Amino acid sequence: MTAETIAFMFVLAQIAGIYIGFGALISASKSSEATKQEAQTLATIVYIGIMVVVGALLPLLLDRYGLNIDWSLRIGAIVLLAMAWVGIFAMWSNALEAIKATPGLTAFFWVQEAAIQFPLILILAGAFSPHAEALYLTALVVSAFEAAQLLVGLVFAAPKASNE
Repeated sequence: MTAETIAFMFVLAQIAGIYIGFGALISASKSSEATKQEAQTLATIVYIGIMVVVGALLPLLLDRYGLNIDWSLRIGAIVLLAMAWVGIFAMWSNALEAIKATPGLTAFFWVQEAAIQFPLILILAGAFSPHAEALYLTALVVSAFEAAQLLVGLVFAAPKASNE
């Protein structure tokens, strides 16, 4: 993959993160009577959007300081993993409720988390180092997908307005 392609993918990840964050904020402003679950979902969408933006920009910033791309991606992987686990622990009590209510969706969430975290762990371990950039981009793309999926689920779960 060329440097231009990688830069383009990072820009797409940034745009996706910003879109997801603003989409969540717009949805929140339209519903002043959001349930606890809806508010938590919106917060999660915004948090994941921020994760994608940070994850996309950090290696670019580190590269500008002349840090080797391997180290830039490793530092980015550490930050993304830390942010993911902070988010998971922050939502743990709500996650336990969700596991009981929707075990299928919860299983799908953990599959997505594995698709985000496993590539980052491979980067940290130095495995498949020729593919470190692709692994990193995979984690960013799946994160953006996860947030977009939550946003779509929130929109479809919203009550329909009546035509009175």
